[in-house]
Formats: sequence, structure tokens, C-alpha cells
Amino acid sequence: GLALGVRDDIVVRLSSSTSLGQAVAFLASAPIYAGMSRAAARSGELSAIVDAAEADNDAAAAMGGDGEYGGWGRFVTPRRGASRRAAGRRRAAMAAARGGGDDPENAKEGDERSSESYDVVVAALSLLLVWGEHAEDMADIGSAVGRKTMDDDDRPNERNLLLQRYGPCDLLLSRACPSALPAGGGGLVASNVANLDLISRLIADDLMTTVGNRSDAALLAARIVKMCLGHASSFAKAGGCAVMSIRAALGGAGGGRAFGALLDAFGGLVGDKDDAHLVRMERTVHVASVMLETVTASVSSRPDLARTMLIGEGTKEDWRLVDMMVSCVMSTSDLMNSSREKEGSVDDRLLGLRSMLTCATLRVVLALWKCCRLTTASAASKDKNCNSPDGMHACGTIVAYLTNLKGKDGKATTAMLPMANLVVELTRSSLLAIMSLEERNSMRDEVPVSEVHKKSILLDLLSSSLDIAALETVARVRTGSSQGGIKFVEDLFDPGPMECWKVLLASGDAPASAASSWLSGFSSAVGRSEAPPNWNIASFLRANPPEEDASTSAWCSFGSAAGLARALAPPGSAAGGGAVDRAFGRCNALHVLARGEASFAASWAAFFEVVTANVIATRRDGEGARALANTLAEITLSALSSMAESEMISASLLSNQGLLESGDTKPIGELCSLLLYALTVRSDLVDGQSGDSQAILEMIGRLCESSDKIFAMTQLGSVTPSNQGAVCLIRQRLLTSALVLMSEFESLPQEGVSRGDTEKYKDLRIGFANLAVGVLQSLQYVQDDAAEDEDAFSPSKYGYGFGAVAESSADTALSGQEASLQLLRTSLSLLSRLAPSPIGSSSTKLGSNYQTYAYGVDFAACLKERNAIHFLQYHLGTASTVASLTYQPVYAGSSTHTVTVIHNNAVDVVRLITTFFHALTDTGSTNLDVLLLLTENKCFRSLIDNPLLKTSCKSWTSNSRLTGHEVIGVTRHRGYYTSFPQQSAGALSTSKTRPSSRKDPVHYIWREVITIFSSLLRSVRCQAQTYAKVDEPILRRLVPVTGTVLDFVCSYQDDLFSCFSSMLSEARAQSNLSRKGGKAKSSSFSSSIQSSTFAFTSNLLKESADISSLFAELCKGDIKNEFAHQCGGIHEKLLSACRELTVNMSSFLGSIGNARELIYALSSASTIMLGQQPSAMFDAHPLLADGIPNARHEALRNAHFAHSCCILATAVDFSNSHIATTTTVEARAKDKSLEQNFQIHVNNKFIADAELVAGHCLFNALSVLSDTHPASESFILFSNEDASRLDVS
Repeated sequence: GLALGVRDDIVVRLSSSTSLGQAVAFLASAPIYAGMSRAAARSGELSAIVDAAEADNDAAAAMGGDGEYGGWGRFVTPRRGASRRAAGRRRAAMAAARGGGDDPENAKEGDERSSESYDVVVAALSLLLVWGEHAEDMADIGSAVGRKTMDDDDRPNERNLLLQRYGPCDLLLSRACPSALPAGGGGLVASNVANLDLISRLIADDLMTTVGNRSDAALLAARIVKMCLGHASSFAKAGGCAVMSIRAALGGAGGGRAFGALLDAFGGLVGDKDDAHLVRMERTVHVASVMLETVTASVSSRPDLARTMLIGEGTKEDWRLVDMMVSCVMSTSDLMNSSREKEGSVDDRLLGLRSMLTCATLRVVLALWKCCRLTTASAASKDKNCNSPDGMHACGTIVAYLTNLKGKDGKATTAMLPMANLVVELTRSSLLAIMSLEERNSMRDEVPVSEVHKKSILLDLLSSSLDIAALETVARVRTGSSQGGIKFVEDLFDPGPMECWKVLLASGDAPASAASSWLSGFSSAVGRSEAPPNWNIASFLRANPPEEDASTSAWCSFGSAAGLARALAPPGSAAGGGAVDRAFGRCNALHVLARGEASFAASWAAFFEVVTANVIATRRDGEGARALANTLAEITLSALSSMAESEMISASLLSNQGLLESGDTKPIGELCSLLLYALTVRSDLVDGQSGDSQAILEMIGRLCESSDKIFAMTQLGSVTPSNQGAVCLIRQRLLTSALVLMSEFESLPQEGVSRGDTEKYKDLRIGFANLAVGVLQSLQYVQDDAAEDEDAFSPSKYGYGFGAVAESSADTALSGQEASLQLLRTSLSLLSRLAPSPIGSSSTKLGSNYQTYAYGVDFAACLKERNAIHFLQYHLGTASTVASLTYQPVYAGSSTHTVTVIHNNAVDVVRLITTFFHALTDTGSTNLDVLLLLTENKCFRSLIDNPLLKTSCKSWTSNSRLTGHEVIGVTRHRGYYTSFPQQSAGALSTSKTRPSSRKDPVHYIWREVITIFSSLLRSVRCQAQTYAKVDEPILRRLVPVTGTVLDFVCSYQDDLFSCFSSMLSEARAQSNLSRKGGKAKSSSFSSSIQSSTFAFTSNLLKESADISSLFAELCKGDIKNEFAHQCGGIHEKLLSACRELTVNMSSFLGSIGNARELIYALSSASTIMLGQQPSAMFDAHPLLADGIPNARHEALRNAHFAHSCCILATAVDFSNSHIATTTTVEARAKDKSLEQNFQIHVNNKFIADAELVAGHCLFNALSVLSDTHPASESFILFSNEDASRLDVS
């Protein structure tokens, strides 16, 4: 804490004192100041000499001589001479500013610069760089602390504003101190030279000839330019300094100086490869890499500066640097192949430096591809000459050059291959090289640090190459067949490379993961008062003993960390001295390796997801697409298993160091995304009836094991807050992958699955049930206004909300709350899928009855052990409350889009939970443990008190009521949103009216709850019969269930019976609309055909079936008498409603049957010959006995009656009502006879569905009547013996 306070005071003093900051900037560029002073002095002396010479010439001309220009002197004006002299002075000043230019005297003076002055420069530059790094840390900490106090509009920009306040960027972009600039001769005081311009001139020296502290100064200057560009780009978004001032701060030649330095660096790779050359080249490559990283950052934020750095600042494009970058990629690939084919033929240092420079080059290419490759491809597809369209990215010409879309001087191509093809070739070489390296290292007891560095370099090359190849694939596919599509990457997913990818991805390095976690945790723990007391160097040395011959490499820089560790190590401990250096050297090398493996895994997954999509799109019917999807699923699952195992070993190695925070979640996230995609594609391409049950079961097992480890690694407290959204997406994709694999396994024929496989599958399902319940435990609802408040919800839970996705965000990734909501939905869907089925049901496909029962017992034990019902009730309560608060405006059609989204999301969660409860209640009929779990946790009581049901039922009941014989009008259909069309939906003349209502999902939940209580009664009755004479305590535990059901019926009696009265309300409303809209079309024929006195929508009929099913269960067994005794009034209303329902459904079903029979008879009568006897019609069909006209009238009357019973509320209903269900209707579609036109009314998909539901209604109503009618108790039951003695003659 004290060290951080001192650090903060120093940074604040530096950022607030202009004079102190200018002093540091002056010391950082002191040699440039000195050179400018000498140049100004020489310019002044030269000006005096020139002025004296011109005076002499003027004097000679006045005396009649020809002067300097002889006879031409009269054509030379004084003004032109003054311009020449001024230009000469400016050129001399600029040459001096560049270090003397080609003047040998200036070069000599430059060589004589003292080493002591550059020591000061290096110190000042280091201070500026460290200042910027600590300002970033202060901005991050300040953003976290001040998040609660800042306004909503300032929160996204808080970090950028703090970075601008405390960082050195403003100082570097400001004008240099005027007193430090020379005032004479060159006029430089008025040129507004920025501090960054002066510092950037330290890079302009020949990098291959600079040594010692001058080389250090060049490297630090390059890093400062990169840092300043990043800072300026960040706080420009917050309304601070504009990024465009970077170019002004670097001066007109800023990009040109970088271009020249990079040109020298790439040119230095050519020459003798002796030790001295390699030593000089090492620092040059470092500086060039940092400058290329600056180019990478400027491609998106300042493309004009990036263009200048790559092709020069002149009007003519200079492609020398770009060509050298392409040659570097080619030569690196060749060096790798040579080194692999003949070990020792290539110096490892040279290969390492070339690889490092190639990595930086590929990052530049990747940035170019991300910004404008797709734009260039689009332009090329429209214009074959690839003329730059207006508004093209400033670096678009460079991308066109690299892709051979536009060559030098506008010619078609260059002599080299396109960059993307070279990158793919480099990918092959890097893959083979890393496989050879792994083979050599596998034969060693301990891998040297140098070999770790080599693997890190190769992994970085692979990552960048795959990212470029993925973007290039998309670009070439968009352009069509002109560039060959994905043919240029086909070699990367051949069987051989795929096996290499699998080996490489599955080779997880647990020590590297441990070292990376320890190093990251150590850095974040420094200065924290709550840091674990045993977080020290000695503990790490015990877990990871250092290597005696460990050597450091320029690829991994750890000097500051080692110095900090050495300072913190106890005196005289084993962690002091060289042991610390060696330990941190290996630790940092493993840290870099772990990051490289993670980055490679993410790039590989993203690349193959793109490739797979295009392969499937072009070869969907071929075996190649199936094989690729299957192979990718196998490789991805292996990679996830290896990565999860490495992380778990890492956690066990560092268990005494305290809880570690997970770092980058992108690799696992990308792999999970690819796994889900590959599994989904495979399930679509592979026949569901074919498959290897053993292979699928093995994949499910590996997925369960990996998911268990990944869930443990990503529990809250081990994840940074910024990664919570990514973690929830990872979990969601893993659970969704499990759903896909389970569907695939359960679709296999049961005879192909052995008993052992079924037992194993049962255990795996319990494992995923544990994960799903764990998700429910880890989630908690947070309100939108408290989402940013860290104290608003428990820190041990992920917060979710029901709000919409922010459309203003440019990032397509979901936020933490949105991802948590998706995870909640997926876990509930998985639990519903994992719920046990009742014994003997059609949903039980795998295993015997005993196995099904045993699984139900284990599933109930899992839920009970994890207290799952409690968390389900919590999520049900929160979602129901939110949905009830938003239901009225949504139901009335007056809600905003945001309110509608919140309501729909909350209702969806309620629906998923009630579906799961329904599945468990059905299972209770054969599994007592599940039934007792639900009843003893008061699960059904939470459904009775549900606020959403109370609010919605109140709206439905008040919407349609009967007052005596008068119907209060229906404003909208029960179970639907919005009102129905204000036209006759039942009249024939308006059959083409398209309804606009939408189904209300809350109505589905209401019906689901009714079905749950029906199933509850059935389950209790079955269990009571089973334990009637076996276990009295069980019966006593089941007794309260009957009271719970009766409480539900009493609480919602008005809502239940209003369903039946709604049928009359709907019919009256339809009749009123028909009279208003059909006055002009009335006729004696139409008036003789009467409509039905009741009508129903699809939802209303289904609700009637569910309610009648509940009534039927209430009237069965022992509960019948209890129901009649405790709820006598409801019982009487129930009987009356069932009698009326029986009449209505019988009329509806009878009219359909009569209409169909009459229409069939009329079609048969068309074959009767004229002149035959009238009895021939009766012989053809008995319904024609009264003649064809009467039969036709009856057919029309019955068809119209059935049609008038149905209300088409949605567009889907309207579409289904025009889909014929018989071939006769389709064959006679052109027949314009009246009975044929009416035939579609009783032979369509909608009426067929309604007929099925109406049959259930009639069956349930008759069951109630048969169970409650007194005649059912008046029969005398005879035994077989008594019946045989009866005299029936």
C-alpha cells in the first residue's frame, strides 16, 4: 500500500508539473537538441558567407562585371536568389536534424557523442515509458473505484479520461520547450516541433551500426511512439486529444523516418551471418518489431500514418519495404524447411530472429486484412481492374498489392505469389517444424528453456497465419470462383495435417499453465494487503525447480520482474541471486508458451469454423463434409480435455498460493463454439438411425469430464469481472453440446445399445444434471439500474437480467447479464431433457424398467442434495414477478420494444421451469422419490401463488363475462395478443381475411400449470394404490397433496370456468361482426344456414381440454367424495360445465362427420346414370335417400356449422385452414361446385387439429359424467357364477 501511494504521488507530480515534464522530455531527446544547435550554428555561418559573396557579386555588377552569372545575370532576380538561399538553409537544418545527413563532418560529430549523454537519454526514455505503464494501471484502478460515483454517460470513458489525465501522452504531443530550441538561423522556433517528433528522431540512425546505449535509446523511442499512439487512440474516443495530432506531432517526416528505419532493418537481414552480425541484428530486429507493432496499431486508428510507414511519404509509392516483408515471410518458410530436413544447417539464432520479424510482419498483414481485405475483395468483384473506389481505406492499395489484385504501375500482378498463399505455405512449414520439435523434446527428460522459446515462436506464427487465412477464405468465397474459393487452404485439413492439429492441440502443458498463472497472480498480488502470506518466490521454486543451464532469450524479457522478485526475496534465502533469475527466466518462458498455446487454440478454432462452414455449403452431400465435421468434433473435444486437465493440474500445483483468477477465456470460448458448431453440423449430416453408440458415448463422457473441470476453473471468484460474460457463454455452449450429443445417442436404435452402455449413459446424465443445477446456484437476478453496482448482488453469483441486447454496441459479444440469461435458459432446457420418464411411457427409449426407476431415484437424490428445487423456485419467482409487472402493457399492445423484450425473456424462463416441473410430476406416477421431493418443497404451492398467473387470469376473466343472457363484448381473443380483425372471421365471404393476433406465451404456461395439477392427482393416485397396504407413513405424506389441488381449484375457479363461457362470448362476438359486415350479401340461402352458438380458437379449445382433464381427475377415486364435500358449489358448476361441453363438442364433431359423409356420398352419386331408379341413389349411399338437393343442403349446413365453430386467430391458423388433408380436395381444387368449395371447411389441417383436441374434451367430459352420475352406482355386479345361473329366456 505504501509503495502504491508513493507511485501515485510521483505520477501525479509528473503529470501536473509542466516544467518537470518538459525537463524529462528535453533530457530524453538531448542529442537531437544538440544536433539542432550545431546545425543552426553552421547554418548561421553559411548564411553570413553567402551574404558576403552576394554582396561582392552585387558590387562587381555595379562596376560593370558580369558577376556570378555572367551574361545571364540580368535574368536572375533577387527574389529568386533569396528563395534559393532560404531553401539551402532549410535543407541544411533538416539534414542536421536527421543527424547530419550525408555530410561527413556531421557524421563525425555524431560519432563523437558521449556515452554519458545517452545514458541520461535512456534513463529519461525509460521514465517516460514506465510513467505511461503506471498511468494505465492507475486508470484501471481508478475506473474500478470511481464506477459508482460517475454518471452513466461518463462510465464508458472513465478509464480513457484518467489515462489522459495521468499519462505522458499530452506532454509528448505538445510543443517542445521553446527555450531548449535554437533561436538562430534555421527559424525552428516557429515550426511547432513536438516532443514526440524529437524523440522519434532517435530511431532514424542506422540501426545496424548503432551499439550500446544508442541502440537502447532507439528501442525505447520506438516503444514510446507505440505507447503514445495507443494512448491517443484510447482517449480520443472520450473526447480528448484527436488521433490526427499524432501525425502532426511526428512531423511531416515522422512516417518517412519510420519507413527508412524499417527499410534498413529488413535490409540488414542480408549479409554475412557471423556472430557480430547476428548480435547487431538482434537489437535491430527488436526495434523493427516494435515499429511494426506501431504500424499494426495505426492501421485501424490512423491509416494514413500506417500507409506512410509502409510505402513512404512521397507522391510515388515505394514498394521496397512491402516487397522485403513478403520476402521475409518466404525466406522464413524456407529456413524452417531447411532446418527441419537437416538439423544444424541453420543457425537457431538466425531462425529465431527471422521468425520474430516474421511474426511482427504477419501482425501488420493481419491488421491490414481486418480493416480492408473484404473491402478490397468487394471492389475487385465489381471492378476487375481494381481501381480504388471513393472512400477506400488508406491502406487499401497495399492490400491490393499484396493480394496481386493490383501490381506495380497498375499492372496485373507481381512476380511473387499472393501474400495469403505464402502465409498458408508458412503455416504448413510451421506445423511441420513444431511437430519435429515436439518429437525431439519427447525424448528428453527435461526441456531446455531455449526449446520452450522455439515452440512459443512457432505457435505465434501459426496463430497469425491462421487468422490471416480465415479472413482470406471469407474474402475469396465472397468473390466467387475467380480466386478459387477455399482451394488454397485445402491442404490444411487433409488427414495428415488434421492428425498433426490433433496432436498439437492435445499436448497441453500443465507446468506452462502453472507458471503463467503464478506469474500473472504474483504481479497482481504485489501491493495488495490481502495477498496470501505464502505467495513468495520460495514457494514457486519448490513447485518449479530452476534449470541449472537455463539461458535467457531476447524473445522473453523479464528483467523488471526478476528485479522485483530479488528485492522481495528474504535475505540469504535460496531465492536470491542467480536462482531468482533462472526461476523467472523459465517461468516467463513458460508463461509466453502458455499464452502462445492459448492464442493458437483460439485462432485454430476460428479458422476451422470458417472453413467448415464453406466446405459444408459447397459439399453438403459429399462424404468430405461429414468426415470433416466428425474430425473437428473429435479434435476440439480432445483439445478441450487437454486444456481443462492442464488447468486443473496448474490449480493443484498452486493450491497453496491462494485462489487464482482465470486469464484469457478466448481459447476455451472459441473451442467450445467450434465444438457446438461441429456437433450441430454432424447431427444434420449424419442419419439419426446410424452411428456408433460406443463412439458417441465416449464423446459424451469426455465432454462431461471436461465440462466438470472447466466449470470448476470458471467459478466466480476465479474469474475477472470482465470475463464473466465469456465464461457464461463457455458454460452455455458446453451444455448445449451435451444436448446435441444426447439427442444423437437417444436417436439410435435401442437394440444397438447394450445394458452396460445404458448404465454408463445414466451416470453421465447425472453428471450433467449436477452441472446444470450448479448453474442455477451460481446465477442471481439483478435489476438493470443496479447492474453496474458491485454491491447490488452477491459476489459469489453471476448476475442476469431480462433486458435487450444493446444495439449501440459495435461488439457482437453478449454482455455478462445477457450471457447469464442464455446460460440459465440452456441449463433449464438441459434439466428438462435429463428429467426421468415414467416407466412404460413412450418417451422411455433406453434401458429396462428397473434402469429407468433407478435413474429416477438418482436424479431425485441429485436434486435434493444440491437443493435444486429451492433455486428453481427462486428463478421462477423473479421471472414471474418481472413478467407480471410488464404483462398489462404487453397484453394491451401499448408497450415499448424494451418492455416487450423484458417480458418475453422473463416469460420464457417461467415456461422452461414449468415444463421441467411438469416432467417431474409425470415421473412421480412411477417414482415416489421425485413426487415427495416436489411436494415436500412446496413446489406446487409456488405455482398457486404465482403473480404472473394471477395477473394474466384476471385480464382474461374480465375480458369476457356473461351477465344473464347478455354477453359483454370480447376485446381480444383469450390466450392471444392484440385484437382480432374487425371483419367477419366466420362468414364465407371473409374467408380470406388474414388474422393478426399472436399467441400469448403466458396462456401456454397457464395450461401447463393446469396439466401439472392433473398429473399430480394422477401420480398421487398411482402411488396411493401402490403403497395402500404396504407403507402407511408414505400415504400420510401424500395426504396434503389433495388439499393443494383443491386450493388451486378454489383460487382459480372463476378463471377455470370463464374458459367455457368464453366460447359463448366468442360466438356472440363473431355473430355481431357477421351482421355488421354481411348486410349486402344476405340471401334466403345463407339465412337458412345457421351458425354455431359457441366458437373457439385453437388456444381456447386446448385450454378446455386441459381443464376438463383436471375435472376428470378430480372425479376419480377417493378424491371424488372429498371434492364434492369440500367444494360443493364448484362441484355443481363442474357438472354443468361438463354437460354443456359434451353437447357442444358432440355437435361440433357430429357436424364434421356428417359433412364429410354427405360430401363423399355426393361425389359418389355423380357416377349414377340418369334414368336409373330412385332406389339406386339409396343403394349408392343411404344419406342420399331424401334426394341429392336435400343431401347437398345438409352437407353445406353441417360444413358451415363446423366452420363457424372455429376462429382463425393467427396467420398460422389461416394458413393451416387452406391446407387440404384429403386427396379429393386437392384433385378437385378446380371444381367450382358449392359442395366442393365447402369441402375445404371440414378437410383442412386446422380442422383436423381441432377435431383431435375436441375429441379429448369430449372424452374428459364424458369421464366426469360417467364417474359422477348416480346411475353408475345403481348397477349390481354379478360374479361369473351368479351370471351363469341367471334365467335370461
